[in-house]
Amino acid sequence: MEAALTALAADDDAAHAKVTARLEALSRRARDARSGVVADGGPDGAPAPAADASDDELFEALNKELGLS
Repeated sequence: MEAALTALAADDDAAHAKVTARLEALSRRARDARSGVVADGGPDGAPAPAADASDDELFEALNKELGLS
């Protein structure tokens, strides 16, 4: 994931904003899952990833959403 973030163009503000927002949403969802809070959906209304998804599955979903894989 770090390599994919490094590969983003430094002047691509829209891509950086999208990545930042998505990472914050994933972080919030991870905190909520740990505390037992049920997440309703993703920022675009899509279903939230399963709480039991592995790290690799979450990174794969993030890469697909960002068009990096």
